[in-house]
Amino acid sequence: MTKAQKKLKGKIMENYQGDPHKFSYQIRNRDSSNIKPVEVGKEYEVLVKELSRRGEGIARIEGFVVFIPNTKTGDRVKIKISKITEKFALAEVAK
Repeated sequence: MTKAQKKLKGKIMENYQGDPHKFSYQIRNRDSSNIKPVEVGKEYEVLVKELSRRGEGIARIEGFVVFIPNTKTGDRVKIKISKITEKFALAEVAK
């Protein structure tokens, strides 16, 4: 935990009136949710391990879900990230 995170936690804890175990769980989740292992425009080589309900390939980069249209299970492709949301990224096959 960085100094800034400790300082923030201290300020929030002063006003927090609940179960401290739940509080620390919420802090950990909030901090880690802002960190994405991918960047828009960067290229990655991935293995498509499953298909979505819509038929798009799904790969994971450090556990982060990436949807890739026009791929199928077992494809090893080079992708370029086109969009990132809170829970997943969208990519296209790089040429």
